[in-house]
Amino acid sequence: MTYTGPYDGLYDATAMLVGWAKEKGLRWDARSTENGDVFASRLEVHDNNPSIEPDSAKLVTTLLFKLAVS
Repeated sequence: MTYTGPYDGLYDATAMLVGWAKEKGLRWDARSTENGDVFASRLEVHDNNPSIEPDSAKLVTTLLFKLAVS
């Protein structure tokens, strides 16, 4: 998923992605622990950053979560 906007919106963007996957019956390659979920691979790729793009509304972040194999 690609999110465009300030970094403080990433929490909500991630929650939307997780909710969408749940609605679609998709499962992440992750396991639950007492400290929360541990993902096999979960990345935030910052395609630009504030030193390049000073307008936080134009910051682009790609969220990549590995799906579980059925």
